[in-house]
Amino acid sequence: MKIYYARPMNIYGKPIDIANKALLQKLGFEVIDPDKKELVEKYAVQGMSAFYEVIDTCDALTYFTTGEGSITSGVMKEIYHAQSQNKPVFEIPNFLGKKILTVEETRQYLSSVGFR
Repeated sequence: MKIYYARPMNIYGKPIDIANKALLQKLGFEVIDPDKKELVEKYAVQGMSAFYEVIDTCDALTYFTTGEGSITSGVMKEIYHAQSQNKPVFEIPNFLGKKILTVEETRQYLSSVGFR
């Protein structure tokens, strides 16, 4: 299954980017990576349609957010394009910058939402 890997351009080639691609491959996906010189050059001329053409050849799309959990505008456009074709879309969890609750904070949270 071919999967388009959308993420902010500023993480291209960084350790987290490499780890995400390895994870997708380990899960059995053929990763289609927009971080290709020829595609970036095509984007400079055609804009987002250069990426949409690649998404069209894929079976699904996965995306990665910023450290704060935000989705950049370009990634969101790619998500919308994939969704318009009824392609599966899923997020690779990003734990960078996320607060992990302690046991006590978890208990307080559960209590506040009426679980305990």
